[in-house]
Formats: sequence, structure tokens, C-alpha cells
Amino acid sequence: MRWTPRIHHHATSASSTPTPRPDAVPTPQPDATEVPKPAEAVTLLQVTDVPEGCRIAVLGPPGTLRSLDAALPTSWTIDRLEEVADLPAADLIVVTSPTPDAIAAVRARQPDASIVALAQPAAGVDAVVELLQGGATACVRSAETGLVAAHLVACARRYAVGAT
Repeated sequence: MRWTPRIHHHATSASSTPTPRPDAVPTPQPDATEVPKPAEAVTLLQVTDVPEGCRIAVLGPPGTLRSLDAALPTSWTIDRLEEVADLPAADLIVVTSPTPDAIAAVRARQPDASIVALAQPAAGVDAVVELLQGGATACVRSAETGLVAAHLVACARRYAVGAT
């Protein structure tokens, strides 16, 4: 027993060409001599919906992400520290040498913060999954300042952090 009605297809020959509908609007074809314009780069300075006054803690060796301040909104503050025990109250936390245990320790101290783990570029999928399951909000396999800053802004937007 069939639950759906049969669909009847009209046979068409291979040599037949479709006829355009009389009300169809022709699709403009690009000019072969026209050079496409490159996409403009979007910087965080152009983003208008960035929360104000976010507090960021960077947990890791001194000198890591040294130029992060310049890539973030000016109303955001950054504390740099080496030990989880020194962790101040923060909206966003970057862990530069993450392990699942370090992420879990940060999550235990700051359960409401967004945690961005900076994994090694060659980190395998299993290592990234362990960091995320350990409590990281996001895992970035790069220490490029612009990428880390973009992740922080995305977390701040997504989880409504910052001064109100």
C-alpha cells in the first residue's frame, strides 16, 4: 500500500530545450571586462553592537597576547596573570596554555564567565573536544590577536557580558 500519490513525469526528448516563461526577467550576466572589487576588511572598530566595559583576564605566561589591548574596544580592561588562584572577577577569560584541568579550575572559580581556550595550532580534534567538555566556551587554535579578539567580542555579544 502506498501512502503518497504517484508522481507522473512527462517524457521529454534530449533535444528539447526549455522555453522561457513570458513573465521571466532575464538574469544580468557579469561583464567579462569588469574586475570584481575586493571585500573590505571588517575590523572590531567598525562593529557597532559591542558591549561596553567588559573585564578580561588573560591567564598564562607573561607576554602572551601582548597586543590584545589594541585589538579590543577601548572600554574593555585586561588583567594579565599566571595562576588560576590570582584570577580576578572577569566577564571573559583567555587561557593561553589550556589543559582540561586548568579549564575546569577556571570554570569552578568563575562559573558565569566565558572562557576562551587558546589551543596549539596543531591540536587534534580530541584535544579541542576535551577543552570544550572541560568547560571552555570556545577553543581557538591560533594566538593571532585579531582572531582571539573577534572570539572575545562574539562571546561578549552572545552571553550578554560587560557593564550595563
